[in-house]
Amino acid sequence: MVQKTEQWELVFASGKDAARLLEGQLTCSVADLPLNDPQLMAICNVQGRVIVSGFVHREEEGYGLWVPAGEGKHALAVLEKYGVFFQVELVLLAVETKQAVFALLAPKHEQCVARGWVCVTGAVAEQWTPGDLDYITLGAVSLDKGCYIGQEIIARMHYRGQSKNRLVWFHCKPDRVVPVGGVLCSDDEAGGHIKAGQVLSSYEEMPGQCRGLAIVKKQVIENEQSLVFVSSEAVVPIEYAIT
Repeated sequence: MVQKTEQWELVFASGKDAARLLEGQLTCSVADLPLNDPQLMAICNVQGRVIVSGFVHREEEGYGLWVPAGEGKHALAVLEKYGVFFQVELVLLAVETKQAVFALLAPKHEQCVARGWVCVTGAVAEQWTPGDLDYITLGAVSLDKGCYIGQEIIARMHYRGQSKNRLVWFHCKPDRVVPVGGVLCSDDEAGGHIKAGQVLSSYEEMPGQCRGLAIVKKQVIENEQSLVFVSSEAVVPIEYAIT
């Protein structure tokens, strides 16, 4: 089945130094990446926060970075800052030019949610580390390869176990899809609402039902506190489970 291309954009890197450039930018290693075997990856800032994420695959002509629709220009701009020092060509391709590869490799948004794969977009960019998003567990981060942007902080937080957040699946029944970047709240002792998490991805499972991934404070989960999404229109109860 040919999947909908509007969910993804493709940045393609080719040339003698394409692998060297990506090795210094992506959280995963591309040195031994098999042909046409997509790998979850992220591009981080120097503070170790994820700027954008998606998948990388290798083919004979170079490397394709599949990022969420609307993030291609941003990912390209980040790579181009360092690409000037390498013999590499970076282009934002129309997904249709790689339709056969796309149909074979690229997962649908619903599949990413089901597998616990967060693909970071602008609404939540540069807020969370790979450790917060379970990228290390999912193999999207190499702790053994050479330096890449944000590596020192990412490794330090991993080995010290400093993340105070957990990734969860959530389900709710709102009037409309809960937006990416939406704030999830728990109840305080006074009966008010305090920020407890953030929606990272969501989709309409069926009319009136929303499913997705969110980041939630560990303390909230450990205390088995309830969660709600608060908007100007309604307070929507959230069901959640640890990924």
